[in-house]
Amino acid sequence: MPLTSAERRSLRARAHTLKPVVQTGGQGLTEAVLAEVDIALEAHELIKLRLPGMPREDRREAARRSAAHCKAELVGEIGSVVILYRPQPRNDKPGDKPGNKSSAGARPAARARKPAPARPWGAGGREGGREGGGGSASGYRGREGAGPRERGGSRGGGESRGPGGGRDGGRAGSRGPGGRAPTGRGSGR
Repeated sequence: MPLTSAERRSLRARAHTLKPVVQTGGQGLTEAVLAEVDIALEAHELIKLRLPGMPREDRREAARRSAAHCKAELVGEIGSVVILYRPQPRNDKPGDKPGNKSSAGARPAARARKPAPARPWGAGGREGGREGGGGSASGYRGREGAGPRERGGSRGGGESRGPGGGRDGGRAGSRGPGGRAPTGRGSGR
């Protein structure tokens, strides 16, 4: 059954992140390469095939030949890479998941992870125990989403901000002339 243009577009999008799983050698498209393409299509349903070192028309013919041999659809060609698609047969036996060939070797489903336990305020975070940090030392939690300045603390030091003000916590000499931070490049501006 031929693919519609929407199906081709969707398959090309799915194949975008795939790497080629089969590559032809110096002898071109041999029976061994076609057998590998068939095995890859059974395992993956959508594959990329690399056909290097062939002229454009020979690549197109090789792509058509590989699709016909493996009973697959030719989704597209990008340079020397060909995208092939063959839907895997669906088994509708009771107990089988859709798309699985059998449930004999299937792995059990992964268990859901438990959420991490909630930590009380000040039990280890960035602010716990800092002087003026707004953590558990002062007991004040502030409004939700408030930054450190709005909670009553500062990031870098004590309560007051010296002559420089700003994030540096008032360290002397941290600002250049005019209250600007020095750039370190020649003129200072």
